[in-house]
Amino acid sequence: MHDASSESDGGGRVRSADRPPPFACRPGGRPNGRPRSGWREVVLASTLVLSAPFAGCRPRPSQEAVSPPPVRPLSDVLAAHTPELMKLPGVVGTAESRLGDGRACILVMVVRLTPELGRRVPRTIEGWPVRIDETGEIHAMPDSGQ
Repeated sequence: MHDASSESDGGGRVRSADRPPPFACRPGGRPNGRPRSGWREVVLASTLVLSAPFAGCRPRPSQEAVSPPPVRPLSDVLAAHTPELMKLPGVVGTAESRLGDGRACILVMVVRLTPELGRRVPRTIEGWPVRIDETGEIHAMPDSGQ
């Protein structure tokens, strides 16, 4: 049963001759018949242009941040370097500690952290990172065992 208003698409299905096939482009170049507005292309192009200067731009690691991995245990390094650290004016103690990310480090406790003291305390010692904490004065407690 075939009339003039319908035709076969070759797959056994019959469609109306006055309807375009599904997903066919209508006038205007889009399946829904609406002309392209171009706003998506403008947004995409703007994003690419604005982000291009930042692509691949990362701060270079400073020479201080790049240090050899620790060879000696932290306790040995701390024992060896505590006397020289304690000679710095304003340093009141040293200890083993942790950085915010959980890595072990050398803690240097200072009465008041000044820019000069911050420059004098090394960032790393024998591959171990150094953290500086401002603690104020530290006083020994009276012996509670007597």
